[in-house]
Amino acid sequence: PEAEALGVCAGQSWRHARRHAAGAIFIPYERLRYRPFTERIGGLLHELTPWVETLPGSEEEFFAFLGVGSPEEGELLARGAVDAIRDALGLEARAGLATGKVVARTGVRCWVLGVRDGFSLTPNTQHLTPVPIIPPGRERQFLRPLSLDYLWDMAPEHRRRLGPLGLRTFGQLAAVPQRLLVEQFGPVGRWYRLLAAGIDARRVKPWAPHPTISSRLIVEEDEADLPLLDGYLELLARRVSDTLIATGQYA
Repeated sequence: PEAEALGVCAGQSWRHARRHAAGAIFIPYERLRYRPFTERIGGLLHELTPWVETLPGSEEEFFAFLGVGSPEEGELLARGAVDAIRDALGLEARAGLATGKVVARTGVRCWVLGVRDGFSLTPNTQHLTPVPIIPPGRERQFLRPLSLDYLWDMAPEHRRRLGPLGLRTFGQLAAVPQRLLVEQFGPVGRWYRLLAAGIDARRVKPWAPHPTISSRLIVEEDEADLPLLDGYLELLARRVSDTLIATGQYA
């Protein structure tokens, strides 16, 4: 989020990103190195609730459904998750609480970027990592002045049409009649309008860790004897062990 505030966004080349954030440190993304931490974070969240999933295309962001209860109960669970991640992995996490995915994620990113005008989030200032809470019924008011850049899963070709249409904020998009949005974007226009109003009925999926590490090969010999099969098994085991060592895991 700090880099985004300077103009860096997903899909940019490193050259363009450096123009916006010359002082940033760029680290190559190595999925095999990060996956064990993704699994452990998901496992820690899974201890609180069975409904945990990662944001598509962003393995360091998670959604968790904490059940139906008071904001105070949800805040305690969210703080417990943040503390568990810090204690187990030494990583600082951020959490936001809301009735839907778009509002919760936007609340966290707004808090990080300091975009707090026009709405009063309710963090506990005595805690090192505040949990921004958007109470039920206040979603549309919270989103109204914010940029549609926070709507992360809008199709790129649809996003390009927003500027010529004069649509730059959630409030502007929510005010457009549904019929016009359907004419412009197709059936998904109804969904965009609901999200712009803070109505996000998408459920969080049950936690599904990545498949176990495996290796395979095809035996082409007509009759493979036991010594040959032993050699194949040793080769497969070596491949798996090399992957485990490279990713800091064991089995």
